[in-house]
Amino acid sequence: MLGLIQAFAFNWIYFEIDAYNVHVHAIRRHWFSSLMWINAHLPFIMAYILAAATLSQLVLAHDCANADPETLGSKYVEESAEHVSRALRWFYCGGLGVALISMSIISLSHVHKRLNKPRLRKRPRLVIRVCVAAIIICLPLADSLSSLSLVSITTALVIFVLFLDLFGNSCEGDRFWSGGFCAEEKRKCTYVANCKLSRHKRRQLKKALERGEKISVDDLLKRTGSVSSIESDGSRDLESYGGQF
Repeated sequence: MLGLIQAFAFNWIYFEIDAYNVHVHAIRRHWFSSLMWINAHLPFIMAYILAAATLSQLVLAHDCANADPETLGSKYVEESAEHVSRALRWFYCGGLGVALISMSIISLSHVHKRLNKPRLRKRPRLVIRVCVAAIIICLPLADSLSSLSLVSITTALVIFVLFLDLFGNSCEGDRFWSGGFCAEEKRKCTYVANCKLSRHKRRQLKKALERGEKISVDDLLKRTGSVSSIESDGSRDLESYGGQF
């Protein structure tokens, strides 16, 4: 279960955070950033596969107090180890740490759109991510940690990186947990449209918007007859807020 949570967090960070709001992709930005982006994927994939392969051995260990190897089934009893070797610890933690560092390099190679008053900007978030990766890499130095404690701590640190990125990508003044779902935030949402209407239809539309009516494009065309008649009858640009088109 903890391994699935880690995979979910890595997937979210790579596809939904680092690849979100990209203004200029690394390949289009510069030849050096394109080399960074391409070359950073190789250690990222290799390190993540190494950590995942090592995790398949850590989950079979029965070095915890209440672990019973007989519950693993006859197929995995022989593969269950009483103690996790230091090499496996370094492979697992080193793989996760290098994967996080590689993801930071990949994100740094892009030019992202700047949000209006973000809670935490991109570069400080990446610095914190690299620091968390360094902590994960150094975890094998604690020999007293069991396999379950090692996997639990690394999972908590990866989830911390995920929530830090989500928090940093939100803007100041917005609700973090229910930002886009509460009624107050929905009322703040406005729509802008440029429509060519006659003065009479323009006054009707303004009154409808003031009453809070929802107006679709189909209804607007029905009321005005046709597009050609709209454009021919002393039309002018109209910019309206708060309606639904």
